[in-house]
Amino acid sequence: MDGNDVYLSQTDAVDRTVTYSNTIFPVLELNSLTINATGSGTMTLSQSQDSFAAATEYVGYDGTGTYTQTGGDNIVNGLYLGYLETGNGIYNLSGTGSLLADNETISRHGSGTFNQTGGTNEANFIAIASAAGSDTSGTTGTYNLCGGSLSVDNMEIASSGFPGSYATGVFNQSGGSVTVSNRLNLAEMITIDLASGEDTVLIPLLPSSKRVTI
Repeated sequence: MDGNDVYLSQTDAVDRTVTYSNTIFPVLELNSLTINATGSGTMTLSQSQDSFAAATEYVGYDGTGTYTQTGGDNIVNGLYLGYLETGNGIYNLSGTGSLLADNETISRHGSGTFNQTGGTNEANFIAIASAAGSDTSGTTGTYNLCGGSLSVDNMEIASSGFPGSYATGVFNQSGGSVTVSNRLNLAEMITIDLASGEDTVLIPLLPSSKRVTI
């Protein structure tokens, strides 16, 4: 399976959960992982231990998909939640889980939700609702941070390459800590709900030309 493409897919009404374990890492590294259900049932990958590595991970390619991580390491170059317009991807990070990514796209054209109640998420770049197309009105990305830590160099929320089109990005923080070490780019149709108190929010650069609702 090293270097291969792995598909966890279904087209029926059965809810399926695949439990991950791996004792040969770092020898095993996939080219891609796709978690995708186009039937009325669900497809979930559950990781509570060991290390997983892939060049690209699609959670909800053109259907629905869920990646639930409560432990272990997930190492990926590109993570996509809700890849196509009909895609709906959910990532649940909790416990001692560690996600280490180069790029994370929470909704590319469809719907993407990242729920973090624990663990660590470290990335070079995170895009929440980032679409490349003339009609991006259905592109919705949400990051819910309730615990754990999020550390990212650059974050982009609700971006579109076409004037007059928009995507909807939401960042909710009710716990945990988030650090944006370099740049936060904000576009239209954004909601940012930041927690107060002991939680830490570090945002060094905020473009004044962008509209933000807090």
